[in-house]
Amino acid sequence: VACVFWIGCVLRDHKLAIISALAAGSCLFLQRQARIASYDMHMTAWATLAVASAIWAIRPFKPTPGLARTILGWSLAGVALAGSYLSKGPLALLVGAAPVLCTIVIVKKRWPRHVIGLVGMLLIAAALTAPWY
Repeated sequence: VACVFWIGCVLRDHKLAIISALAAGSCLFLQRQARIASYDMHMTAWATLAVASAIWAIRPFKPTPGLARTILGWSLAGVALAGSYLSKGPLALLVGAAPVLCTIVIVKKRWPRHVIGLVGMLLIAAALTAPWY
């Protein structure tokens, strides 16, 4: 829910972030799965952190972010995607990378920079998960 709040802050403002977090937190499925701490919730939490940090690095509706912010955001996204993958397996790649790819496709400005970040995120995730397989 905290990562959904972060995505709302990055995309617009605190109002959207609060509404998004309340909507996510009030979902019955989210509450039930969180109570039993299933693997799905671990994967969802890590994947949501990966998406939130990638969107933070992309900064879709604001001026171009600095290089340090971009590197930090994509690196955190890669580490979070690795955590998601280790929690549930290959499904995490779809859940974590597909929203980022859709964001890159929808927001066409600076797309080469974002594609490089996405590839970097996937490489970091692969480097961190490879020793377990």
